[in-house]
Amino acid sequence: VVPCYLKSHSQGEYVFDRGWAEAYHRAGGSYYPKLQVSVPFTPATGPRLLIRDGVDREMIGSALARGLRALCNATEASSVHVTFAREDEAKFLGAHGFLQRTDQQFHWHNQGYKTFDDFLGSLNSRHRKGIKRERREALAAGITIHWLTGSDITEDAWDAFFEFYMET
Repeated sequence: VVPCYLKSHSQGEYVFDRGWAEAYHRAGGSYYPKLQVSVPFTPATGPRLLIRDGVDREMIGSALARGLRALCNATEASSVHVTFAREDEAKFLGAHGFLQRTDQQFHWHNQGYKTFDDFLGSLNSRHRKGIKRERREALAAGITIHWLTGSDITEDAWDAFFEFYMET
């Protein structure tokens, strides 16, 4: 299985490919729709080719790669975009003719910090001051953060989240 969907824009992907879309247009093509293989709203690396254990992964993976190409053609999408795939999957798809995306992600890991001040204490003075300034400016602008989980997330909250997402 490869969860995917057609996109008619590049908003909300956390991947900035507007330059590709413009170049495609200048060359006389239509970049959209494109076939997107990712988890919506989630710029997190993870499996994209969902292959169960105990089967011939090479054979199934090859069939999935061919299937993505066939689906791209059937839907008249310009291309297939597999974003935030694990390295082994990206290399596997590269071996099957998919272009390799070069990108960069930064991951934060809690190094045992019990409080935010513990974290700030691990930074040099310039970074500590910068973060404190940003937080003061956010508070002065009246920005508040609400942590919602499960049933606390209302339809209005989802609508607001989607609007913010589309602005990325």
